Amino acid sequence: MTFVLQYAKEQGYGPMFPEDHFSVAYWKPQESDPNSSSLVTEDRTREFFPTFYIRFHDLLEGSEPLQSLNVLSQAFVAKHGVEMGKYPKRAYGTAMLFRYFKKARSFTEDYQIIQMVVDEFKSDITSTREQIRLVYYVENLIAPEPFSLCNDMISFRPVTDTDLDNYAQLKEDMISPHRHFLDERGWICEGTLEGRKNSYDDFNNAENLVDDVLNALYLVKAGNARFLLLAKEITNTFLGVGRMFGGDTLNVGRGGAIELTQSDITEIDEIMSRLVEVSKKKQLKLLRLPLRRIRAAASRRNPADAFLDIVMALETLLANDTLTLEVTHRFRMRGAAILNDEFGSPRDRLDLLNEIYSTRSRIVHGEYESDPGELASLLDKANLVLKAIVRWYLGRLEDLEPNDVVRMLDEWMVQGASQTAYPGSSQ
Repeated sequence: MTFVLQYAKEQGYGPMFPEDHFSVAYWKPQESDPNSSSLVTEDRTREFFPTFYIRFHDLLEGSEPLQSLNVLSQAFVAKHGVEMGKYPKRAYGTAMLFRYFKKARSFTEDYQIIQMVVDEFKSDITSTREQIRLVYYVENLIAPEPFSLCNDMISFRPVTDTDLDNYAQLKEDMISPHRHFLDERGWICEGTLEGRKNSYDDFNNAENLVDDVLNALYLVKAGNARFLLLAKEITNTFLGVGRMFGGDTLNVGRGGAIELTQSDITEIDEIMSRLVEVSKKKQLKLLRLPLRRIRAAASRRNPADAFLDIVMALETLLANDTLTLEVTHRFRMRGAAILNDEFGSPRDRLDLLNEIYSTRSRIVHGEYESDPGELASLLDKANLVLKAIVRWYLGRLEDLEPNDVVRMLDEWMVQGASQTAYPGSSQ
């Protein structure tokens, strides 16, 4: 520490870090027309300790004090650290220097911060858990204010200047015809969750959390917000790994922008808690397939393919116990029984379910010929049906196991029919 401070002083930096120069490119709304944007490029600077370190890397790495610190920290890791096979080997002493100067924010010596960094190092290296962070850029989303879901596990906020500094930098290795530029009107979705330090599974499956967010939005509001992964990383202080700008754009659904009210956000939060429960409990695994089909349908360019995904999701919920020849009948009856009167009379519901399933069969067998507008209209109706039925299931997780639902539906229908056929009877 003393060596770094002395060398910084010799180089004439005083208490300040050197400036880091970079450029950012992003879409900026036009003052004359806020609904239109122009691509702008800006040069920016910031005071940055890593800039100093990179500039004098060889000298600092070769210094006896830093080498001694690295040896001591590696010895501590070897004696006390948990299994860390997936982390790259690194000089933890150097990481402690970076952590100190990130906290101190200047070339000064602060013993309270030094002790804090040492305590963090011990806690981080000996813990069996790791922190996983996901950052997504979101467009086509309108909300009254920043909000969070699942007890702050997921947060949404408008894009800030700091986000542009971090994720909109122009770098040679990132320039491509497919580069996605951030828009000042966009949002940032950030998710944080815990994983096991000695397992790849939790890190690899972390994006399932964002699938739940997309499904919750789908189930509550019509429209299509788009999510682009900006960062997926382990954010442990001294054991961090990550990647930036990866994957395809994820779509919530179809249509225009999603505009949320405060009551929508409350509803989405409630749905999210249910979806997280589905992802964790083995007895709810029947619901995972239709949720995956929702995600698949949102990524389809061809409406017919999206329609088939939606109907397959409905089949899982309504006729997973049924032979092929009986699917149409049970699909219609069970679906119509679950839907409420917002979908019309019992006859209206039966006709709608019949139209959806018969259209599915004609598409599968290559017999469907219709204008795209007609299929798009039926796809919208099928989406509404699927949303209603998934939400019906989610509202009864404590009362019914999904595998028992279709059996119970049949019993309820027989009971209702008997009461109609024999008024006043106990049948």
